[in-house]
Amino acid sequence: MIDKRGYVYILTNKNNEVFEEVVNAITREKQIKGWLRNKKIELVKKFNPNWDDLYKIII
Repeated sequence: MIDKRGYVYILTNKNNEVFEEVVNAITREKQIKGWLRNKKIELVKKFNPNWDDLYKIII
């Protein structure tokens, strides 16, 4: 997928992390799934501190 800025996303998980291998993305998703809610929120803040709607960027 190519976004409006010309970046190519090979494979991304729900947290907007980019992976080249499907196995790595699945492993990361399983790791995050086990976290407490507060830790997940901190991860989102790291990638998107303003909680912007990213839909228009990745489509």
